[in-house]
Amino acid sequence: GRCWFATGVLLLGFLVVGGNQIRIQWLDRKTIISRAREAGILFSQQLLPARRGLIISSDGKVLARDGDIFRLGINPKKVPSSSSFCYELSWVTGIPAGEIQDLIIRRPPLGDLEVSLNETQRKQVAELAQRYRADGVWVRRAWDREYPFGWVTAPILGWVEGGKGRAGVELSYDEALRGQDGMRVGVVDREGRFVSWLSDALRSRPSQDGKDIELTINVEIQQWAMQTLVAQCERHRPTSGVVVVLEPKTGDILALATYPSFEPADVLSASW
Repeated sequence: GRCWFATGVLLLGFLVVGGNQIRIQWLDRKTIISRAREAGILFSQQLLPARRGLIISSDGKVLARDGDIFRLGINPKKVPSSSSFCYELSWVTGIPAGEIQDLIIRRPPLGDLEVSLNETQRKQVAELAQRYRADGVWVRRAWDREYPFGWVTAPILGWVEGGKGRAGVELSYDEALRGQDGMRVGVVDREGRFVSWLSDALRSRPSQDGKDIELTINVEIQQWAMQTLVAQCERHRPTSGVVVVLEPKTGDILALATYPSFEPADVLSASW
C-alpha cells in the first residue's frame, strides 16, 4: 500500500510540474513577452539580412553575386558602457576598445563605421549583441557586389550602390533581385540565445532572398563582341561604339557590347 501511495505522490508531482510548465510556455507566453519588452530585460532583436539574387548568363555563368562584406553600426544610446563589452567588440571587429568607448561617450550621429566584416565576424557580433542585450549594435551588408567578368558585362549589368541597383539589369530588376530583410524578435537566455517558444511572432519575420535572374546573354559571345569592339574602336578612334548579337530564330540578345566600358569595382572611373 505504501509503495502505491508513494508512486501516486510522485506521479501527481510530475503532473503538477508538467502542467505548470505548459501553463508557462503556452498560457503565460504573451504575458512574459510583453513584460520582457517593457522592461527591456532579456529581450532582443536581430536583423536577418536577405541575399540579393544572382544574375546568370544563358550558359550558366554567374555574372553578379553578393560579396561577404558587412558594415558595423553602433547606436551609443542603446549599448552598454561596460569595458568588457567594448573589449569583446574590439576583439571581434579589430576596432580599438578605446575608440569604441569614446564613441559611446561622445554619442555622435548614427551611421555605419568604416570597418569591413566577413560572415564569421557578422555572426560573432550578433552573438555578442544578444549576450549583452545591446540593441544598438547592428551589422549590415555592405552591398559589395561581385562581377566575375568585370568590364565585359558591366554595360549590361550596371552596379549596386547602397543596396539598390543604379543602372543596367541591376536597376531594371532591382525589386526582384533585392528581396526583403527579416527580423527576429523575442526573449533571449543569459547566453544571448533566442528562446524559441518565446519569440514575438507579430514582430518577427523571416528574410526573403532576392530572386535569381537569368539573361539570354552568352558569356563567350559577349567576350568576343567586347574584345572585337574594343580592338576596332582603338584602331579607328570613334568616341563610342555598339555591337549587338541576336539569335535569328528567337530574337534573343546573345551579346550587347558597348564602348567605352568600365570596371564595376571602380564605378567612379566609368566613362559613359
